Amino acid sequence: MHRLTYAIEKLKTLGWVNAVLEDDEWNSDALAAEYNDISALLVKKSDLHHHFSEQGRLLTPAEMLVIGNSGDVVDVFNTYGFQVIAQQLRAGLNIITLQPAG
Repeated sequence: MHRLTYAIEKLKTLGWVNAVLEDDEWNSDALAAEYNDISALLVKKSDLHHHFSEQGRLLTPAEMLVIGNSGDVVDVFNTYGFQVIAQQLRAGLNIITLQPAG
């Protein structure tokens, strides 16, 4: 979880917004409209609890919503040792999946 925190802090220095959302707030179309002119990395709170161990280790693939250039996010996460898969939903709206280590 420390690496995730460091990666997110790096994105913030690059002008990105990070938000942790409740499940009932998770609607990609509404979020894309809300963060229309902002580069944002969004994650469901329940996913943080579900995909990470109490020690902060990524146990299973974890998805995050990226509004903006997903390449920026992938580059930062790769720098911090994460394996990331990006899937474009439409221009400027992507899902990235963090993969657990080998």
